[in-house]
Amino acid sequence: MTALRRLAPISRSLAAGQQRFLNQSSADASLRQFKQPLLLHTAGTPNGRKVSALLEELRATTGLQYDVHKIDFSVNMQKAPWYVKLNPNGRIPVLVDRNRGDFTVFETAAILLYLEQHYDPERVFSFDPVQEPNEYSEMLQWLFWAHGGLGPMQGQAGHFRNAAPLEIPYAQKRYTDETERLYGVLELRLTDRDYLAGPGKGKYSIADINAHPWVMGHKWAGIESLDKWPGMKRWIERIAERPTIQAGICWTLQLRTYATRGRRPKPGTSEKPAFHHPDPLVNNPKAVVTPLPDEDLTFIHRVPPTAPSPHSLATAPTSPLLRPPAPVTGPLPPLMRKPAPEPERASDLVVAKIRHLRRSDPNTYTRLKLAEMFGVTVNFVGAIAALKSSARQARLKISEEKQAKMRENWSEKKLTERAIRAKRPCTQKPPRTTPPHFLNSDHRQRCLVQLRSKQNGLEKYIYLSGLKERDPNLFYEVLLGNMLEIIPILYTPTVGDACSEYSHIWRHPEGLYVSIENCGHIRDVLRTWPGGATSRIAVVTDGSRILGLGDLGANGLPISIGKLDLYIAGAGIKPATTVPICLDLGTNTQRFLDDPLYLGVRRNRPGVEEMDGFMTEFMEAMKEVFPSLLVQFEDFSTDNAFRYLEMFRSQYRCFNDDIQGTGAVVLSGFINAARISSAASGKPLTDHRILFFGAGSAGIGVAKQLVSFFKMLGMSEEESRSRIYTVDSKGLITADRKGLQEHKKYFARTDYQGAPLTNLHDIINYVKPTALLGLSTVRNAFTEDVVRLMASINPRPIVFPLSNPVSLCEVDYVDAIHWTDSSVIFASGSPYKPIEYAGKVYEPGQGNNMYIFPGIGMGAILSKARHVTSSMVEQAAIALSESLSNEEQSSDLVYPRLARIREISARIALAVIRAAQEDGVDENGLFRNLPDAALLDYIKAKQWHPTLIQNGIGNGHGNGNGNHRL
Repeated sequence: MTALRRLAPISRSLAAGQQRFLNQSSADASLRQFKQPLLLHTAGTPNGRKVSALLEELRATTGLQYDVHKIDFSVNMQKAPWYVKLNPNGRIPVLVDRNRGDFTVFETAAILLYLEQHYDPERVFSFDPVQEPNEYSEMLQWLFWAHGGLGPMQGQAGHFRNAAPLEIPYAQKRYTDETERLYGVLELRLTDRDYLAGPGKGKYSIADINAHPWVMGHKWAGIESLDKWPGMKRWIERIAERPTIQAGICWTLQLRTYATRGRRPKPGTSEKPAFHHPDPLVNNPKAVVTPLPDEDLTFIHRVPPTAPSPHSLATAPTSPLLRPPAPVTGPLPPLMRKPAPEPERASDLVVAKIRHLRRSDPNTYTRLKLAEMFGVTVNFVGAIAALKSSARQARLKISEEKQAKMRENWSEKKLTERAIRAKRPCTQKPPRTTPPHFLNSDHRQRCLVQLRSKQNGLEKYIYLSGLKERDPNLFYEVLLGNMLEIIPILYTPTVGDACSEYSHIWRHPEGLYVSIENCGHIRDVLRTWPGGATSRIAVVTDGSRILGLGDLGANGLPISIGKLDLYIAGAGIKPATTVPICLDLGTNTQRFLDDPLYLGVRRNRPGVEEMDGFMTEFMEAMKEVFPSLLVQFEDFSTDNAFRYLEMFRSQYRCFNDDIQGTGAVVLSGFINAARISSAASGKPLTDHRILFFGAGSAGIGVAKQLVSFFKMLGMSEEESRSRIYTVDSKGLITADRKGLQEHKKYFARTDYQGAPLTNLHDIINYVKPTALLGLSTVRNAFTEDVVRLMASINPRPIVFPLSNPVSLCEVDYVDAIHWTDSSVIFASGSPYKPIEYAGKVYEPGQGNNMYIFPGIGMGAILSKARHVTSSMVEQAAIALSESLSNEEQSSDLVYPRLARIREISARIALAVIRAAQEDGVDENGLFRNLPDAALLDYIKAKQWHPTLIQNGIGNGHGNGNGNHRL
């Protein structure tokens, strides 16, 4: 037994050696049976050089042979039908493996991996995925890094510097800077290594072969020297010394079809582009042309030179172009030129008929008409039925008479036009030109001066709307630079005036109207929007409850436009991917139905059944036409807001900003306000009581969101709900009230048995709330008595008058400060300016939904969430509450300053993405493995910024696309 144990390791060693021998024998036999050379369709670009380099390496180590077919870019050969069948992407290179049934491989990284799999059995240029899994993974990482990053970025840098028809400094700088950043990544890797992958100093592999040709072409991308990256420079020189690399470079240089670098022709002139060097193998008397057996393709083989090529770094290059052709058995691509057509033929009877008709009436039976009648060509008709000299002369005379008549009529028309112009002044507009010193001024500042010269908010809104129509990029540049000034114009409070007067101030189409009259073909209406499948976010309103202003019908479109402008400014959503929609379902406001300028359909709003049918068709159509769209419902009537949110939230990617967005932003502000209040009173957070004045969709939605505040403190749902009281126009809402609306029942009190409480002062005395929130749209509902009563109950009372616009706010900030002797913790729905009281400046908070919905939208879009879950909204609120800076916290602010909105939105989007992952509704699995810091950087990088030329001047014709972002 002991002897057997001692023999076991020897037995295993012999078995392993035998297996290696068998594997080697199998590999040798496998290589011996690959007798046919591979076929490579390529050109002299970095992508072409990668494959040629590996093929040369394999030829030197295994004897692998291959033939080359040059793809000529100058005749667009890569787009020819025969080539697109090989590579539907229409790019080079393509490898055809004649040993494996003409199997075709395209994309350089895929070709390199394919060659390693089938023609490098010893893993000379790779790693064994089983025996060396870590090294193999490293190789794949650097292979795909170059394939997806270095190559595309350096290629774009070279394009915009050498081939673009227009000089675009921004593009040149962006892609060159990105290329330099990627060179820095290589430098970090190669500082103390020889090669990219492998243990220790690394091993030369296809990861190096894949990246090397791009870095070799650094001058093409505008990077003159590699001295900034010494480690990478040594790596380049080390690889360039390999004879196989030199041989690959030698013959791929002969395939170059690029133009020499020279001055770019001026656009709009007759200047010609730079001269393209001819192919050295074409029209060369020393070249030998070898027709292949199937006559479908001709290979050109240069006679081997007696001296080394001046382009070669090797002393004896053995390019595949210099070797005699190998016998070919498989099918090859067809010739680019078409074969000469066979002579056209027709029966004697057809020829006789054509001649008879042509000569009997040549004016009626023209060559074109006869060709169509008999299915022949025009030239064939002319050849067999040429007119006699007399007939031709007669026909020529008729033609000349017609032309003379046309000239006469034309002259009479021109004379008449001249006479008319002589009697009246010229109305033709002169060509528009830019003032000569326009570029020496700041046009953004000029726009701001013009904006500030307007007398009221509505005029400013009209001006900004016109600026966005004329030059979207300039509009968003001005908006991003002056958000605190412009947001109150584009959104609350001014947008309320714009909606009320929209039918009278309408200038041009701005959004998409879907009418109740479009039932049955809503899809066709949606397809008229130019964004199509690239659209990402839509704000949809039916205008039935705009900012507490009532039913405005089709006039509600500005609210959708304004919200999307805030998505763009706040989160960096790309303007071209936004869709503002107004559902024109009629209106119950009689003054609009009587207004002759009203833009909408003139009918009362539909009943529940008709409305449900319309909304069902609308959402189905939205999903079909805009498959990647997130829908935000905005300003629906209270019942419909709750109804359609519950109906669609589990079927489509949608949310309601009035219910969920307002609730989230108030929850965030309340978290910070409750901490300040509890610190002043010494009471725990669980002792807070919240009184809501207003029980519409927004009020109840916010109240439901605030339930989560208490649940986060460890309280049950029933305990949390008991801390919230709601009041409507009839007083404190109790469960025993008759005819109570469905959405109000959740917070209806069951612990009050007395007479109905209808007076707010009495209700506060009964409830003893720590927080009073207003969403009633009742102006000055929080009277001096009410506010002073709140201050007498609490050292730091929380008062949030959240109704929009300012004209409907429950209490003004200045009054709240004076009536509470500055102890109030205040946040409003509309903006108020800071005020000075008792020698100190107090800054109000604004519970603006803009803090929340851009981040929710961005997070839902990037995560590709199937639905917007309650957890996603809740985490957005928590992220907002945690975004206060140290200075903002020391100032007792409950919301961060709006100037930081993009940073805030990025952090909220991060929280939303993580919540979507926790709920399992995300479809973008790439983010799951990213740490928070890397994901936050990615989100910020995806934020869109307007791209302007000098001094804030756009092209005047853009669509606001700017940088490539969401």
